Amino acid sequence: LREKLQKKMLSLAVDYYNRHSVGSLMSRVLYDVDYFQSFVQQVAQGFLLNLMLVFGIGAMLFYMNWQLALLVMLPIPFVVIGTTFFWRNIYPLHYRVWDSQSKTAQLLSGLLSGIRLVKAFGQEQREEQRFSNSASYLQRSRRNLETSMATFNPILGFIFGLGGLIIWWAGGKRVMQPNGITLGTLMAFFGYMGMFYGPVSALSMFSNWVTGFLSSGQRVFEVLDAQVCVTDQLQPEHLS
Repeated sequence: LREKLQKKMLSLAVDYYNRHSVGSLMSRVLYDVDYFQSFVQQVAQGFLLNLMLVFGIGAMLFYMNWQLALLVMLPIPFVVIGTTFFWRNIYPLHYRVWDSQSKTAQLLSGLLSGIRLVKAFGQEQREEQRFSNSASYLQRSRRNLETSMATFNPILGFIFGLGGLIIWWAGGKRVMQPNGITLGTLMAFFGYMGMFYGPVSALSMFSNWVTGFLSSGQRVFEVLDAQVCVTDQLQPEHLS
């Protein structure tokens, strides 16, 4: 993918580089492509495994007691709604982080390339202030992203905790009934419930990877789908 991006950039006209900064293009080749690899690894190693665990353990829960299994499923709709809301609000934050990274890379690349001119005209303080503003923008963007992610995780854990309390209440009542379930069945049910909520929580966190992948993929394909102004002939004539 990096080779395709580099080949595409060589075929684009100079006007394209007047409209896009060098730092932005560098971040797409160096950093955004890494999200593709991370996403593939997450799908192969995490998503498919957790999905199989959810279906397998969920089937075991319904086999043991379908009524308690339905109660276990109560937090799932709230998790889905919360994940959807989180995804819609986290996507713009990923874009701001990328924008701040590209602007910082562009500023640093220009500074190091023209360091002789900066020193010749005594513009060190001016460049320090420019880079400080860019670094502050990067800091704020990343802090907002990390704060949103750090807020979502405890809320998700609290919802799963409520599901456990519901099972304690409903399962305890069934243990006390004459023809209810045994205490051993309830404890086994709790063990499976913990194994079930773990993969569900991991699947809800998969939205973070999807958001980063979509934002990076959009930037990568903006370059790959750019129109080439000057195209080479299929059978060019050699000058004698």
